[in-house]
Amino acid sequence: MFHLTGNRDNVKKIGIVITDGDSKSKATTFYEAHKARESGVTMVAIGVGDMDVEELRGIANGTDYLYTTKSYDTLRDLTKKMTALACESLY
Repeated sequence: MFHLTGNRDNVKKIGIVITDGDSKSKATTFYEAHKARESGVTMVAIGVGDMDVEELRGIANGTDYLYTTKSYDTLRDLTKKMTALACESLY
């Protein structure tokens, strides 16, 4: 399922997963996130609403890349954090 195409060596690779529910297969979700991380992708997990934080931990690169928000309406509050993450390698 995970494919990294069209990538450039000098560009940071970020995968952002936004979810409001549990996956059908945690094992598959964790495996695909692991493959992405092994390929150099920084994985960010954003849970919307009442989420299983364990599953988000299995997706994200670490707790610094795990976010939760109460609703889709409040996703905008994460914009600055996501922009900083994407641009941190430029400084």
